[in-house]
Amino acid sequence: MVGIRQTTAQQTLNFTAAPADVAAALEAALATVGKVKSVDPQTGRISGKVKGGLKGWEESADIDILVSTSGEQTQVQVQTQHEEGAISMNGAEKTMDAFLQAVQQQPALAQSNSAGW
Repeated sequence: MVGIRQTTAQQTLNFTAAPADVAAALEAALATVGKVKSVDPQTGRISGKVKGGLKGWEESADIDILVSTSGEQTQVQVQTQHEEGAISMNGAEKTMDAFLQAVQQQPALAQSNSAGW
């Protein structure tokens, strides 16, 4: 289709909480702004969809989260992908922002964030 392109947004977060606690809080955050599609504790991957917005024409964005350890911290890599059409713009960034706001609301992560929120 003419005018459709895919945008991507990426973010890396660091927490001092244990990886299992971080993963559980990230799942809860994703559930509040979208849908968790799969969780693989073996690889540390969480995938799902983040709602595109309140407008009927906005599509949901795919989200892929990787939880790993980095030294004494838990590192989280987040990537959103959104197909942009003629009337939607910056969908990957908007859905990333929505997800990060949901993460900030998670009590288990509030005290363990080392990113300086």
